Amino acid sequence: MTGLARCHRRWLLVGVAIVVLAAACERDGAEDDATDRDEDHEVGAGEGSEADEEARADDEARADEGDGDAGPPGGGLPDAGADGGFTYNVGVFKGPATANFWAYFNAPDTWTGYVLEPTSCALYDLPAPTFALAPELAAEDWPQARHDDDAWVVEVRLRDGLRWSDGEPLTAHDLAFTWDTIVDLELGGGWFGAYEPETLEAGITTGVTAVDDTTVRFEFSGEPGLATWPMGLGNAPIMPAHHWDEIVDEAQDAEALLEASGEGAPTCGPFTLDEVEPGAFAVAEANEHYALTGATVTHYADGSVEIDADDLEGRFGATDSQDDESLASYTVGPFAGEAHYEVSSDPSVAVGALVDGEVDVVLPGPGLGEAAEDALFEADTVETVANPTYGLHYLGFNLSHEPMADRAFRQAVATVVDREFITDTVMGGAAEPRYTFLPPANEGWYDEARAAEVADRWRYDDMGARVEAAQEVLADAGYTWDGAEPEAPEEEAIVRGEGLRDPQGEPVREVELAHPTAGYDPLRHTAGLHIADFVDQLGVPVDAQATEFGQLLDRVDPTDGPEHDLVILGFGLGSPAFPVFYEDFWTSASPVNNAAFAHEAYDEAAEAFARADELADARRVVWEELEPILHDEVPHLPLFANPAVEGYRPDRVAYPYTDVLGGLGAVHGQPELVREPSD
Repeated sequence: MTGLARCHRRWLLVGVAIVVLAAACERDGAEDDATDRDEDHEVGAGEGSEADEEARADDEARADEGDGDAGPPGGGLPDAGADGGFTYNVGVFKGPATANFWAYFNAPDTWTGYVLEPTSCALYDLPAPTFALAPELAAEDWPQARHDDDAWVVEVRLRDGLRWSDGEPLTAHDLAFTWDTIVDLELGGGWFGAYEPETLEAGITTGVTAVDDTTVRFEFSGEPGLATWPMGLGNAPIMPAHHWDEIVDEAQDAEALLEASGEGAPTCGPFTLDEVEPGAFAVAEANEHYALTGATVTHYADGSVEIDADDLEGRFGATDSQDDESLASYTVGPFAGEAHYEVSSDPSVAVGALVDGEVDVVLPGPGLGEAAEDALFEADTVETVANPTYGLHYLGFNLSHEPMADRAFRQAVATVVDREFITDTVMGGAAEPRYTFLPPANEGWYDEARAAEVADRWRYDDMGARVEAAQEVLADAGYTWDGAEPEAPEEEAIVRGEGLRDPQGEPVREVELAHPTAGYDPLRHTAGLHIADFVDQLGVPVDAQATEFGQLLDRVDPTDGPEHDLVILGFGLGSPAFPVFYEDFWTSASPVNNAAFAHEAYDEAAEAFARADELADARRVVWEELEPILHDEVPHLPLFANPAVEGYRPDRVAYPYTDVLGGLGAVHGQPELVREPSD
């Protein structure tokens, strides 16, 4: 999985928008053999391999000598030279939490993802900037499922000569091993979301087996929808059996595997992790066996991608409304011999290192903050870019705790929270309010008219109108006040409620609102303080707690039941090509449902969405069922999204594109595409 496209099941507009949904998933004649098509094949944004004649001759010679395996599709590091390429220096605010990809994907986080995502691979990728689905390890476009006896089946052929970074063959048996490990140890998190084993509740996949070294077979209990195939399994990480099999055999449970070091594990992405010094730095080395090195990749305005590699050619994701305007074109590397990740806990220090030339780019994670962003814009040596993010910050409710379990209470809180005041007045326009979970930058899925209806529901003329509307919601549900009721007399100060009692007459206890510290994320910290004050006006005592980020994640962990009352966190929304987050975040069986939200109608709608085999049906379910239920039940309240503001040194590095949804951080800094300016 490459830094340019890895979107697992994770505003200053700069002309970027995702219009590729049809390109990603709608196909005509999908049952035709890929090699017989006239349309081009698309590869994961910048992935494809073009071996030179000498490398192919060497591979053929090895096969003739009894190796039995064709040579790797990748032809070595292009333009690397005798010194193995330049060093790409990346500034981050936190180092990877683990070197173990099993552990990372079980509980993904931004900082570990920057380092580990470029080490992974999949059958298919979602190459940026268009995010259309295209082969990475697969030898063909994605096949449709077929009914075979009592099961639904998909068989995929792998490209010949695939290898792990240590030179060992990468085969269909590695996919089967990955599947067996997930099922046997009951791994959750991203593993469950990608593979969907039927043995775990709500899964549909019944088996992943190797027909032979280059053919993998997926079996399903029912016809898989697009969310499962190809957007889930097709984009799922693959682990090396020859390295992990003994470790897995010795592991008694998932915890033992997740605690393994991961150091020295071979990889199949463009990089392999070499060294990690916690809290200081990480070093990744270029993978000379990367399958897509050398491919020429062109992205088009219709969302399709054209790939020209020695064993993979075509235009993938083409639609009837073909548009040949090129958005980006490049050759896949890596051109850097190493990627160094330098940790600076303070954004201003990281920006200073960029200005001084100590790093080539700064990847900001949750954001730089106003002071650091200003420093970027003022620096003559730095090129600053801003992109819309594909995610949002939210106010989360724990429905296993009172009074958050009461929908009327949640609706009252949602009513009194003034998102536009927070973003426009408090934050000075540094963020934009969000009313729907699907962001407007994803134009292919966004429904502007329906989104406007949602926003209108939560907009009021002033704070007084909000308070009175929230008071009415509570009173209608049977809440009472011992003292003053919240109200907004004309031309007078708002009267705060006192002594709120629930419909059973019990006093509503003090609730805790946990939010990030100012040092970690000043925007969410500030939002937490103001939201606590908004809710307090209803007569609900609120204790706003600035909490270290790791502790926040522990408190909302749904594994043993979330511990928070209210929390301010953020969602990374994964693939813009197919928004599986609707299924992942809120279905009652989801292992990452941190709201303890269980709603039968929502579960049914989410299943219809996931099983949809036409994009039009999936879009309809989103806007007619899923979004309306979420805004009525309010397990989470969308708050705001701030643009991804990033800086890099154009005198040190050059990127094939910088206009991309989520910014350079969303594509992990493009380590496999970045070049020196002279290249």
